[in-house]
Amino acid sequence: MEPLSLAANQPPKFYRGGPQIASFRGSPPDVRPLGSDDGFAPEDWIASTVASDGTESDGATVLPDGTLLRDAIRADPLAYLSPAQYAAFGPNPGLLVKLLDAGERLPVHCHPDRAFASTHLGSAFGKTEAWLIVGTEGPDPHVYLGFNRDVELPELDKWFEEQDSVVILAAMNRVAVNVGDAILVPAGTPHAISAGVFIVELQEPTDFSVMLEWKNFGMPERHDAQLGMSVAQSLQCFNRRRLATDDIADLHRRGGAGGEPGVTTLLPPSAAPFFQAEEVVVDGSHDLEAGYSILIVLDGAGTMRTADSSIDVARGSTVLIPYSAGTTTLRGQLRAIRCLPPASHGQ
Repeated sequence: MEPLSLAANQPPKFYRGGPQIASFRGSPPDVRPLGSDDGFAPEDWIASTVASDGTESDGATVLPDGTLLRDAIRADPLAYLSPAQYAAFGPNPGLLVKLLDAGERLPVHCHPDRAFASTHLGSAFGKTEAWLIVGTEGPDPHVYLGFNRDVELPELDKWFEEQDSVVILAAMNRVAVNVGDAILVPAGTPHAISAGVFIVELQEPTDFSVMLEWKNFGMPERHDAQLGMSVAQSLQCFNRRRLATDDIADLHRRGGAGGEPGVTTLLPPSAAPFFQAEEVVVDGSHDLEAGYSILIVLDGAGTMRTADSSIDVARGSTVLIPYSAGTTTLRGQLRAIRCLPPASHGQ
């Protein structure tokens, strides 16, 4: 198989956003994805085998021939996945990549880990994720990451019932971010993203979220809508231990000067069982070894070539590279993020 350029894929969401995605992709102003007329298209799901929670196909990638990507992989898994990856997870790439433009502050929430998801949700995957900051708007871009003190379960339950955002945010670590930063968010970690932050998000291939805030965010009553679980059971997902300054430093890689040709690993080693991310800077030519991956071009332009094909790429291009494409050569002057599946199971 040859690499596939993918169009925008923006399922409607409960929160605002989307203009930074349109600008990044160079979308004409009169071309709007589903849900974007009122500004609720803040996520672009790239090479998605996942449907948005509660739907059959919203968010699932449709290939140019009209086939769902997940069905194409199931039909011919070794065209897309390496033998090691297929042996580990079957016909599942083990990876979901998104562009996310937070047009407003997101509510504080967390995601279940694999053990919880296996026991309560019947899934081999939880939802560890990572944020690669590729744009910011406004004077104070920031995120909230983990609690700044230990929190007892009755207190967490009280926050859920009272929905006092001031109290909840006061108990969280507020972390300033800049373009070029990379943050690993382990499953269970309470978190939120401020308005104006534009990210490439890597995550496990699920749409599992447990909300702590909900009432003031346009969501329906959450007492019976926490992934089909009771509130008491769902709140068990949260890591209620304090996330200290040293812990945050282990998760947060500050962006450097960069710009030199070559490959830079963006995430800490603890991310490897879930996904990998590399910055690839090309000035001339650079070979990418065979492997299932998603390439997102941040700046510049060039071509992507295999033994039998060549496609043009530029800022805003998102390309699915299947394993069977073999070695892929990037030529030109460009900077891109390469998103890969779990390292421990091969590419």
